[in-house]
Formats: sequence, structure tokens, C-alpha cells
Amino acid sequence: MVEPPQIFKMKGAIFVLIFSVVNYCHGYNILVMMPVPFYSHTKSYLPLFIELANRGHNVTMVSPFPLKKPVPNFNEVIIDNSLEKLGMDEMDARDFEEVGFFSKIIMFQLFCPKVIDVTMKSEGLRAFLNDTDSKFDTVITETFCCQEPFIALGHKYGAIQVSVVPVALFLSLARITGNPHIPAYISSDMSASDQVDFWQRSKNTLASVLGYFVTHTSWIYLDHYMRQQFANHTGFDNMPPIVDMFKNISLLLLDNHLAISYPRPYLSNVVEIGGLTITEGDKLDEEWEKYMNESVDGVIYFSWGSHYPTKHIRPHELTAFMSAFGKLKQRVLMKADVDTLPGKPDNVRLAKWLPQASILGHPNLRAFISHGGLHGILEGTYHGVPIIGTPLFGDQKGNVDFCEKAGYCIDVNLNTITEEILLDAINRVLTNSTYKENALRRSQIMKDRPLSVMDNAVYWVEYVLRHRGAPHLRSAAVELSWYQYLLLDVIVVWGAVFVVTVLLLRKSIKCICKLRKSKSKKD
Repeated sequence: MVEPPQIFKMKGAIFVLIFSVVNYCHGYNILVMMPVPFYSHTKSYLPLFIELANRGHNVTMVSPFPLKKPVPNFNEVIIDNSLEKLGMDEMDARDFEEVGFFSKIIMFQLFCPKVIDVTMKSEGLRAFLNDTDSKFDTVITETFCCQEPFIALGHKYGAIQVSVVPVALFLSLARITGNPHIPAYISSDMSASDQVDFWQRSKNTLASVLGYFVTHTSWIYLDHYMRQQFANHTGFDNMPPIVDMFKNISLLLLDNHLAISYPRPYLSNVVEIGGLTITEGDKLDEEWEKYMNESVDGVIYFSWGSHYPTKHIRPHELTAFMSAFGKLKQRVLMKADVDTLPGKPDNVRLAKWLPQASILGHPNLRAFISHGGLHGILEGTYHGVPIIGTPLFGDQKGNVDFCEKAGYCIDVNLNTITEEILLDAINRVLTNSTYKENALRRSQIMKDRPLSVMDNAVYWVEYVLRHRGAPHLRSAAVELSWYQYLLLDVIVVWGAVFVVTVLLLRKSIKCICKLRKSKSKKD
């Protein structure tokens, strides 16, 4: 039987513990500023924002995409979807890939102002920008693809700046946050590489330098544009240059994962959060469980993501897919936004929505035909599924290339795809056990970590908040000019000293030799 004094001590200890936890778990006010309507980007980070709210922080998100159901502590400022107003929701993103490099640059420079123009006309956004009552401890923005100007919200609220980046760390952002980006082994497509021969290093250097100047030119342009757009709104006076605001970023959250990329160095202010959306998958409902279990020869899952319309599949690609699928004994489960497709064989089943994680995790799944989108690749890797990659645009080619080099993927070029090429790729993946073995090995690498991706991401966001922006993580490289960072001033000065010293030494030796000669003549 517990004595009364012991009960009193226990109650006191519990009270102290609860009081400490309540103080430790003080909720911060967090603004998530993602008004530009790229749903695949917003969706990537949304689990983190919801988790921050679940852990007691007050999260306000400005976005055109409302949550499916309310979340406590999560406030939404819903604005208009500007892509619909621009008519860009009907665009085929692959068309952009087919233009030349410099045409892409020009198109992108014209694209961002158009998107921002329409976005800024949203009444909901304008009202929020003029708000003077709200206070935020941190502002989370995306430092990529037209969202850069909204970093100005961090200046308005005097808040700690956290940046989410949907790609690997590129040179300009690495440079401005003090992170190393070494062309000797970090590829020009923003990923590290295992190819370090002379030509690859030359290509990386040229592409990195060109990319650096293009990005900085874009930032200068967006800086001017930012000042125009925010001039008529409250609290945006005396804004520093956009580049200086980038220098104040306390934490970079990269949508990347070491399991699907080559190793590269980061400072402590960079955290990889690739895999936030991954789950083990719920138990399949009766219909899909029956379908998967009855597929005695297995199932091949086809998905080009949630945002690429089926109608954009080119005729020769559709012919190759349907013809090849019809010759397989396996069933093919195809994610498509249509009810039927020309030439669809009986073993192909179409569905507008599928529980992807649960499908990928089912033991009867044999292979995954993917467009190489980051999250599809991450999910396939997590579940140890061999992949047939059919990249469409953007970083997808790089993602598929890595998986192919890691030995659990085959890259199929859509420009030259035929029934025979696709059948050969599928049969190799199905019959050669090394693809499955390599996929399982890569899955183990992905799962072997001390903290979950979510817990790690939350920890670091709270860390920079607890430490008031964590200035101790900021590298001195942030304040160095480009020639200081590359040690060009050191090389030039000490090179000049060396040359002058050699010249003086040479002259001194000549003088000594001359004196000796003249002396010997006198003797």
C-alpha cells in the first residue's frame, strides 16, 4: 500500500513533468506561403504542415488547394487557382521539354510574371497581404519555380525563414546559403554523380556556371517584379534585395532522399525530407484485395502520376503500351483518368484513383511502370519494387537514370518506344531476379534511419524556432563574394607575390653573377 507522503511526491513529480512538457511544447505561429498553384509541390510538403499543427503549432497556409477535411490548429487562406485562369491546366508539360535551352530560359522568364500577376489578383491573397494584425514566428516558402518573391513575407513579419525546395540543391541556392556545390562530382542536373571523367567534369562546370548566371539573372528580375507587386501592400517597406533575404534562410528542406541519389556534402542547415508522403499503406478494401490476390501470375502497376492527363499519351506510345500489355500473362493495373482506351486488352484494368502505397506493398505486385516522378520513385523504392521508367520531363530522367544505375530499373525512351522494346524491358525485370534483389537492397537503405523522415523534419523546424533562427548553423561562406569563395583574390595576390619574388630573385642572381664576372676580370 502506497503511503500518503509518497503519493504527494508522485503527484508533485507528475505536475513538474506536465508543466515542463507544456512549456517545452509551446506552439509557434507558422505561416506557410504557397500561393502559386503547383499542386504536386504543395502536396509534397502538406504532411509536414499538418504534422506541425498536430503537434500544437498554429499553422496558417495560403494556398489554392483546400484540405479535404479540417485539421485542428490549421488555418487556411484559400485563394484562386491562377493556372485555371491562364488556361495552363490544359498544357502538355512535355511540349516545354522539346524547345531549345535558350528558348526555355526566355519562356520561363515570361511564365513566372504571368503566373504571379494572376496569383496577386486573387482577392483572398490581397486581403491577407494587407493584414496588419497577424504575427508569425516563422514563414515557410518555396525557393523555386516562381514562388521566390513570397520570401518577402519573412521580411514583413520579421520571422525566421524556412525554405522548401522540390529538387536537389542547385548551385545558386547552395552558394547563397553557404553550401558546397562541387562540379567535379556534382552533376549539372543538380544531383551528385558517379561519373567523374574529364568530359563529365567539363560539362558539369560549364552547365553549373551557366545555370548560376541564369538563376541570378532571374532573381534580379524577380526582385524588381517583387517590389512592383508588393508596393501597394502593408508592411513591405524598405525590403532588402531578394538575394539578401535568401541569405537569411535558416533551414532548407529538400525533397530528396539519400536512397535515390549519390552522396554529397551539406551543412547542418540543409535537411532532406524526401519520403514525407510515404506510408506502408492501409489494408486494401475488399474489391482491390480480391483483384490482387486472384492475380496468380502477378500484377504490373502503371502510373504517370496524378497530374499528367491520359489524353496527352502520344498515339505511338499508347499503341506500344496496349500491344505489349496484351501479350503478358500478368494483369496490368493502369491509373488513368478515362473510362476506356483504344486497343485496351482484357488483362488491363483502368482506374481513376488507386491506393498506390497499398498496391505497391502487395506481395503479388511484380513491377511498376512509372514516369519517374520523385514521389513515385520514392514509393517504389520504399516498397522494393523493380521499375520500368518512362520519363516525361523535368527531373524524371535523372531519377530514372539513378535507379537504372542502382540496378533495379530499366529506362525506356518514349520517343522510340515500340511493343518489342517495352516487352523486352518488362520481361527482363520479371525474369531476372537481380532487379528485385537490388530493389529490396535499396529499400533497406531507405528504411534504415534513426528517425522517421517526418520526425526528423519536425525536429529541425522546431530546432531553428527554439534557437531563434539558429544563426550558429550559418556558414561564413554566405558573406563571401564569388571571387573570395573561389579564393581568386588569394591566388592572384600570392601568385603576384610569388612572381615578383621570382623576378627579384632572378634579377638579384643576375646582378651577383655580373659583379662576380667584373671582379674576376679585374683580378
